[in-house]
Amino acid sequence: MPKEYTEILVKYCFEPTAILNQAYCKFLCSGGCAISLATYAYDAFGETKEIREKLDSIISKLNNIDYEIGKLENRLSR
Repeated sequence: MPKEYTEILVKYCFEPTAILNQAYCKFLCSGGCAISLATYAYDAFGETKEIREKLDSIISKLNNIDYEIGKLENRLSR
């Protein structure tokens, strides 16, 4: 995961001013905390190839789940 993504998550979701950015935070964090935690883990522990590959797989699966949730939300809102 790019460092910029992590910085955006921190800025809009975890800093004290996040309350002012709720809509943007909801958009960024729609996949739940798991994606952001996986991102932090990637940044912190992604030094070795084996760990990086496992984290890439986890993040990919979480993004797929987030995508499917978004599709279901769209169907339910119709």
